[in-house]
Amino acid sequence: MRTSHDGNLSAHAVSITPDAPTTGSCAPSRGTGRIACAFVGILDDEGQNEENAAYSPAGAQFQESLLEALAATSLNVTRVYALRPVQSYPRCRTLLFGARETLCKTIPTSLLPFINYGPLKTLTSGFALFPRLLAWAWRERHRPRVVLLYNLYSPPGIVSIVAGRLTRTPVVAIVADIQVPGQGLLPRTILRLLDFQLQIRTLPLFDGLVVLTKAVVEDFAAAVPFIELDGAVPESLMDPLQLIDRETGADSRCIIMYAGGLSELKGVPLLLSAFAMLDGEEFELWVTGRGPLEALVRQAADHDARITYWGFPAQEKLHELYARADVLVNPHSASTESARYLFPSKLIEYLATGVPVVSTCSTPAVRACYGEVAVVSGDGTPASLAEGLRRVASMSRAERRAIGRRGRSFVLREKSWRGQVDRVSAFVGALVEDRGTSTK
Repeated sequence: MRTSHDGNLSAHAVSITPDAPTTGSCAPSRGTGRIACAFVGILDDEGQNEENAAYSPAGAQFQESLLEALAATSLNVTRVYALRPVQSYPRCRTLLFGARETLCKTIPTSLLPFINYGPLKTLTSGFALFPRLLAWAWRERHRPRVVLLYNLYSPPGIVSIVAGRLTRTPVVAIVADIQVPGQGLLPRTILRLLDFQLQIRTLPLFDGLVVLTKAVVEDFAAAVPFIELDGAVPESLMDPLQLIDRETGADSRCIIMYAGGLSELKGVPLLLSAFAMLDGEEFELWVTGRGPLEALVRQAADHDARITYWGFPAQEKLHELYARADVLVNPHSASTESARYLFPSKLIEYLATGVPVVSTCSTPAVRACYGEVAVVSGDGTPASLAEGLRRVASMSRAERRAIGRRGRSFVLREKSWRGQVDRVSAFVGALVEDRGTSTK
């Protein structure tokens, strides 16, 4: 691990070469790791339903895969503290959520109590978390320990930082995204702006950061040690899909598919504008997902018979649609400020399918890391995205197969959860050792 001249961890990206990982899956088990870890996140199976816009399948999958993979590392997650992913009252009819004990991947999990109304959700979940972290640190006082949290808003990251300072426990945040109010998914309101300021002012206080885009550190926490992590291949896509080929003849369609959030930040208006530039009945657009622009997608499907909106399908159905598609499109917006702090992790899922991928360049990492295995459109305009789609549509079956295989081979080799989590574990372990966490 790179260090600065005074022996402290460098406030730059850390290059880690962990021990060679073992092969095969590893079920989580307690007591196997050297360092006790408390994980703070947003998890609960009760949140999985089509009407719950607060539930993020990608976020839940990220956290669950992370916890499962951590079981084979030096980190022993002994407790999970989680907030339920529900919309605030009155969208969710429950106003008060009580504490509940459950399991996540066999790990003891405390679902935090909170008042489900506006900013009271953030405040009350933070108050509930604080004494629980203190009690956890006391129980683990004879071991090196760390608090690892996913994102900074609910519960607020400052709660974990204060608890860490009081118990001499390092605190590391996984920053999956930072939403700038009025520049993406969140409205520009006083409360949203205050929450944003709390997040960015909290970032420099962490002992370490795991970021999905380096811009988070560059803009808000230049002195904090960090590693960059852009997600990993979902476990459900480790086995290859049985792809369906189409060539000119009886079925000359080119099926373009998008799966993800239906919002401006995710690039839905850009996608619809680009598709409108593709002339010919051979082009079809399939859209899955949910979000604030669902009505816009439905309207486009009503006006263009080539567009099909599939709703929010189950994973098995989603994989079936992937296998039938000719090209997967990631139209993530590069024009909003929030895009700078969000890596489109859907890109990794797409590449793992073995289907050719066309993507905008929403962050420099997209072109730098994936330009050889995906078609990356130039300037983020509808015309450039349409040109990328035409390019794949004009490819032969052999060319499509080749680019699809390259993409899948790359992410299976470089973006496995085990490999990514080995890096996180080594980074966190070095931080704990460097800080000399007291075990007394």
